Amino acid sequence: MIFQREPTSSELTRLGETLPQFCWDSGSKTARLNEGLGVLLLNHVPVGQLPYSNVPELDDVPYIGLATFFRTDQVVTVKIAFSDDRAEWMLRKQSKQLPQGKRGLIMISGPSSESELRVWEPLIRRRLQPGIHTRIGGVCLFDGGMVPCGSKLGWQIQAHLIMNRHAQSALPSWIEETIAAANEVFERSFSGAKAD
Repeated sequence: MIFQREPTSSELTRLGETLPQFCWDSGSKTARLNEGLGVLLLNHVPVGQLPYSNVPELDDVPYIGLATFFRTDQVVTVKIAFSDDRAEWMLRKQSKQLPQGKRGLIMISGPSSESELRVWEPLIRRRLQPGIHTRIGGVCLFDGGMVPCGSKLGWQIQAHLIMNRHAQSALPSWIEETIAAANEVFERSFSGAKAD
């Protein structure tokens, strides 16, 4: 499920009533929800793999989401469009937990493609200004995916670090190196999976 906006309570009720029938059908299919609410995708990736959205007109829209695995053959993901207001709310809420004068890193699970990162990064950077969110040394945008690891599937992390040059205390270089290394492992695994 990919929501382009926050659903109303009545829309959620209708969705709960109609979604089971949509999921019982076999094969791959797409359904558009009324009034621009979003899109439903069924069986768009091989069994057991984490779905990535493949709706061309939504490629440049940043999302935050959740995936749940049921048994080994069912995966349900729900994504909702992320906005500048949500970016500010998230950074404000999380930065309150960071101690003043110390190094602070915020981790946000959400973006899953290069096109999404191109939209997410400016949303976050606009919030890292002199005198605003200076407790935050950096923001790590990350997401995971199931990729082949030898003869099995493994969970690999894709990560992107946005450094805050206005931070009270800069992050140590080992954090940047560790995040870059995790992303390199993901890219190698994912490239190998696409080549197969």
